[in-house]
Amino acid sequence: MELLAEKVKSAKKAKGLADGTIWLYQHAFNLLGEFLQSDDVRKLNIDVCRDFATWLLNDRIKFDGHKYKKEADKTRGLSPRTANDVIKPLRTAFRFYLQKN
Repeated sequence: MELLAEKVKSAKKAKGLADGTIWLYQHAFNLLGEFLQSDDVRKLNIDVCRDFATWLLNDRIKFDGHKYKKEADKTRGLSPRTANDVIKPLRTAFRFYLQKN
C-alpha cells in the first residue's frame, strides 16, 4: 500500500495539488493501513471496504493522537462528513491506479 500511496501522491504533486490535499491522501492511506493492520492491499474487497467505512463511523477514535485535544473530545466514531473525507481520496487513488495499470 505504501508504494501505491507514493505513486498517487507523486502524480497529485505533479498536477500541482496543494500540500494539504496531498496530506489528505496520506492520512487516508494511514487510516486504511491502521484498519487493515497491514500494508497489503490484496486484502481489499467490497466487504472489507464496507467494514472500513463502518469502522470509521463507529469505532475510530476521533482526534486519536492529537496532542492538543482533550481526552473528553476523543470519542468513538467519526462524523459521516469526516468519514467521507477519508474515503474520497482512497476511491480516487484506487481509480487512478486501475487506470494506469
